[in-house]
Amino acid sequence: MMDAIEFQTTLTDAVVRVPNYQQFLNKPIRVIILDNSSSPKTPSRRDGFIHSLTHKPVTLPPGSSFLSRDEAHER
Repeated sequence: MMDAIEFQTTLTDAVVRVPNYQQFLNKPIRVIILDNSSSPKTPSRRDGFIHSLTHKPVTLPPGSSFLSRDEAHER
């Protein structure tokens, strides 16, 4: 079983201060560092699926047909 903790800290001189570290002493641990200084990119409307379809519509080949409601909901 894996115990996990999450906390925020600042890395100084290659040292990460871990709160309540005693429970992890002399045990192999895995460390993942995530940089919080830049926020993840929020997709704009121009990046979305609907926007791309309205600007570059998909053309179905001749003879293509859509499923009926019953066919779409069949299990």
